[in-house]
Amino acid sequence: MKACLFDYGAMARAVLPLQKALTEAEKVRVFSPAQETDLTFDLCGLKAQPCTGAANIPDGECFTAPERESANGTIRFSPALQFGHRFSSIKLTFNDGQVIMADAESPEKTKILHSILNIDDGASAIGEFAVNFNPIIQNITTRTLFDEKINGGIHLALGNAHPKTDNGNRSVIHWDLIHIQRPDFGGGELWLDGKLFRKDGLFVDPE
Repeated sequence: MKACLFDYGAMARAVLPLQKALTEAEKVRVFSPAQETDLTFDLCGLKAQPCTGAANIPDGECFTAPERESANGTIRFSPALQFGHRFSSIKLTFNDGQVIMADAESPEKTKILHSILNIDDGASAIGEFAVNFNPIIQNITTRTLFDEKINGGIHLALGNAHPKTDNGNRSVIHWDLIHIQRPDFGGGELWLDGKLFRKDGLFVDPE
């Protein structure tokens, strides 16, 4: 209830510097050695979209999209749910925008993960990148509406691009996968254009 009844007017004002930074940025690096994560990609130059209570409750993210063929490296995600299947851990490796390796917590779950990624050509590419910042949401629930707003996290959506930040990726799925960089999840860094932007879930820039 506290997350749903947040002061979204204040959030809408506070998000503006983040929206500007994501709109102007060209390159992103997501880095967390403790989580076996080092992923880079280019942004499309689209206007980033803040989400502060106008369409979803709870809310608290700002999203854009990467260039479809630019993602390279590896990232590990928090627990996730898709098509009724719960994954405790997902690790993806990208090459030129496409998933080339995918592992879950067991061989059985890895097989299911592969079946999801092979639904169509766009299911193994990124359609959205977002920075999450609702300070009330602290724990993973596998309820996407909450998890994609979690404090100190980012998320990448495999599959179909959002129409407001359309990078051209098309798929029957849009699967938001969460990577949390707070110290209690292993820490990490978010870099924009070669400059540290957020560390261990906290923004570096005072704005």
